[in-house]
Amino acid sequence: ASSNDGAINGATWTTGKSGGALSFDGNDYVQIPGLLGQPQNITISAWANLHGADIGGAELVSLGDHVSLRLDGTGGKGAMGFYYDGTTWHVTSTGVSYAGTGRHHFVYVIDDTNNIQKVYIDGVEKGSTAYTQSIVYAGMGYNTFIGRHGNGDGNYDFNGLVDDVRVYNKALSVH
Repeated sequence: ASSNDGAINGATWTTGKSGGALSFDGNDYVQIPGLLGQPQNITISAWANLHGADIGGAELVSLGDHVSLRLDGTGGKGAMGFYYDGTTWHVTSTGVSYAGTGRHHFVYVIDDTNNIQKVYIDGVEKGSTAYTQSIVYAGMGYNTFIGRHGNGDGNYDFNGLVDDVRVYNKALSVH
């Protein structure tokens, strides 16, 4: 395990699911230098209580604009994960929005080895895809963010509570 400390920009500490949580007001974010090693197999997880989504949704965790876990994505996408292959964003959506529904555990898994992507909510698989393209980490942002879009696009700001954010450089399963 390694530590990737980030700089808190405006978010404040409050009581969370697992110890403390950060409270975001739509303008706050955490910035972590780099893209966490640019993993091809990756699992992103976090507890979140989304109070309200921005115009395009609410970015929970974003490695640049290369890999992201977004809540309440527009166009009926709901909670979703997506990644960029150098040409196209590949979306795995749940179709379910979570603003105002309380605290939930969100997980996005990319298993590049087996070409499977999954989104879990509260331990239950809610979306699955089988894209064969790999993540390309070039030209789409250079840092990792919590509560903000990886390229700073202001249409995806997070308003609510986030805690116990974890990023693994492997594809975890429910088993």
